[in-house]
Amino acid sequence: MPDKPEHTDNPVPHISPFDAIRQEGAAGNEYWSARELGPILSYSTWQKFSAVVDRAVVACEGSGYAASDHFNPTVKSIVSGKGGKHDIPDYHLSRYACYLVVQNGDPSKPVIAAGQTYFAEQTRLQELAESDRIARRKHRGFSPSCEAGLRRH
Repeated sequence: MPDKPEHTDNPVPHISPFDAIRQEGAAGNEYWSARELGPILSYSTWQKFSAVVDRAVVACEGSGYAASDHFNPTVKSIVSGKGGKHDIPDYHLSRYACYLVVQNGDPSKPVIAAGQTYFAEQTRLQELAESDRIARRKHRGFSPSCEAGLRRH
């Protein structure tokens, strides 16, 4: 008689498509590639999606933030059908930039609503974690300048 598969109480965790494309830079900063985010948000062409990114850049600047801090222009090398390589424009997007992109996306797309919820929740979780970290440092009596000195040693 064949063995029955074991039942586990630990199901495979669901990974958000937004988490699946999140990347980390050399300095440990997280970012998302606009070229990878567009298809997840159901945009069929870069031209259509880049218009959404452009609106998000305007919203960022209108909020008083430097767009260059959140929308890092870069290029992505791709291999064409004949094997030749060429560079195409891309952006490395911060979490805030992604939030602005989904806020400026097509609201008739269900995935846009999911993206709005995801980035709003993740941003809030990050804010809470940062607030907790600051509170713990203050409780231990560390000042930011003291902590910076400790990191150097």
